[in-house]
Amino acid sequence: MMLRNRGRLLVCSLLSAACSSSTSTLDARGPAAERIAELWWLMTALAALIFVALIVFLVPTLRQRAEGGAGQSHHKTWLWTTIGISALILTIVFIASERTMAAVHNVAHEEDVLIRVKAWQWWWAVTYDLSGSTDTVVTANEIHIPTGRRVRLELTSGDVIHSLWVPNLQGKVDLVPGRVHALRLQAERPGVSRAPCAEYCGVQHAHMTLLVVAHTQAEFDAWLARERLPASPPTDSLRNAGAALFGRSCAYCHMVRGTGSLGKLGPDLTHFASRRMLAAGTLENSPEHLATWLLEPQRVKPGTRMPTVPLDAPELAAVVAYVAGLR
Repeated sequence: MMLRNRGRLLVCSLLSAACSSSTSTLDARGPAAERIAELWWLMTALAALIFVALIVFLVPTLRQRAEGGAGQSHHKTWLWTTIGISALILTIVFIASERTMAAVHNVAHEEDVLIRVKAWQWWWAVTYDLSGSTDTVVTANEIHIPTGRRVRLELTSGDVIHSLWVPNLQGKVDLVPGRVHALRLQAERPGVSRAPCAEYCGVQHAHMTLLVVAHTQAEFDAWLARERLPASPPTDSLRNAGAALFGRSCAYCHMVRGTGSLGKLGPDLTHFASRRMLAAGTLENSPEHLATWLLEPQRVKPGTRMPTVPLDAPELAAVVAYVAGLR
């Protein structure tokens, strides 16, 4: 009885996790994901129908055969009936799949927001194309979008083939070096969706996550206005010391707009402290995790191109204070 109850609890937990999750196709948060979920439910219903039909027809047939009562004509009738039903079901699934693909990948019409995403081993560079503005909004490992508006993503890769998949909002599209592929996103309600890399791209493939954050229009406008601003200057001696150390140790790889740090090998850190995660979804963004990441990047994420930063304890505290204040 105890094992049975545990089994029921496990099944219920798995079903609830599948139906409401930041990486579940069944927790649809946009029109494209809704079409994909409808296709999933159709295929599940057809699979259940096939299972029931097999039980209903196959068990009596096996019983008759065991008793020697099933003739050759009965076997032929069963065979052709099975072929006919299978062909009908496959036709239904094919037509439904084609219609779903045409709907979710239709990017012919003009979108309201254009975002360029470039994948690297193992992080995501995100650039907002602001029409009518000379400002540049660059971030990393997060995409922020307004609800109720069409967003066009232009996707490419800087090294190997990656793949972007936002289960709550859209299907999967590959990012191929030298090519630009388009994907349309639209969220109907605010929330955070996880978008893992869905194409094996090296040792840290599993730790390459992009967050898609959907805001109300007012919240999105406020976020975009903050992102347009340069980095806030240090206001105390500890952060001033950290800025100087950052300029000597980190500026070659990372950019902080409004300062002399203009590196482009790693993520833009202008508003780093406002992000939810660091190291492309590997750790929650906190001063403690940032310190660990600076001192032991290869332990946190083996194979990462982030080098160990040689800092003693006072220097580490100053750099962490500076970077943690970049909001």
